[in-house]
Amino acid sequence: MLVLASIIHLGKSSLPKKPISDDDVDWLSLCIRVINDRSPLLVQIFTRACRSSLQDMIGSISREELTDTEKTLVRTDVDALINFSHLVNMNDNKAVDELELSLLQATEGTKKRESDVTTTALSKVYQLTGFSDPVYAEAYINVNQYDIVLDVLVVNQTPDTLQNLTLE
Repeated sequence: MLVLASIIHLGKSSLPKKPISDDDVDWLSLCIRVINDRSPLLVQIFTRACRSSLQDMIGSISREELTDTEKTLVRTDVDALINFSHLVNMNDNKAVDELELSLLQATEGTKKRESDVTTTALSKVYQLTGFSDPVYAEAYINVNQYDIVLDVLVVNQTPDTLQNLTLE
């Protein structure tokens, strides 16, 4: 009660920048009366009814948050393709999905055009290791309808003969 009375007295004084409103004074005065009276009806209202209304308010807020999160969920089909960002090649500031492109080439095949630079033999060669590595490897990709053939060139750049060399 002393704390509530002190809040009312401080709010009515000239110390705070914004004075206490009359509604707040009435509410704090009512709280002081309830603490002082201790009538069973007022105690029941302040202890049980206020608590249940607070729980209802918190429950409704959490239900609203759940419905908001359900709205933002993206549902996809089970057989939808997964795009992996590390398979995306950045050429000329355009993102090209290499997996999707290779699947498209495998299912539709490649169209041979003499003027197209992307169908030349050199554009299908991919360097797998660096030039200064002990073993240099590059692969030539050839797509024929449903077959994808990799021709791998492996060059031993060490003076030793390497045995049991595997390609992963």
